[in-house]
Amino acid sequence: MEAKELENEEGTDAAEYALGVTLTPDSRRDLLPEFRLMKDAIIDWASKRGDRGVLIVVNVVATSDIHEIFDDLLAKVYVQASSFAGLLQTRTLQVTLLDLNGSQCGQYEVEPLDAP
Repeated sequence: MEAKELENEEGTDAAEYALGVTLTPDSRRDLLPEFRLMKDAIIDWASKRGDRGVLIVVNVVATSDIHEIFDDLLAKVYVQASSFAGLLQTRTLQVTLLDLNGSQCGQYEVEPLDAP
């Protein structure tokens, strides 16, 4: 798992920040530890950037079965009554699913729950 702040990301202005996260689980067993690392990175970034951290870009490089598990896990976490879910629900979340060759298999965006 790699996380880094993105500069001048589309969808943000000069006073806003975006975080880019890439997960590369080699197996189903690797997904949960990588997801936990992603969670920790997002929590750390959000604590530093506060409300100015508005966009989280997640890339998942894996096989299609792992993509499905990631999507299910993210959906379950998103609706939980937890502080992490609250962080996700107040930011735009862009997810890109890539195969092992880097070709895009899917992409979606989740707007903040309070968005008009």
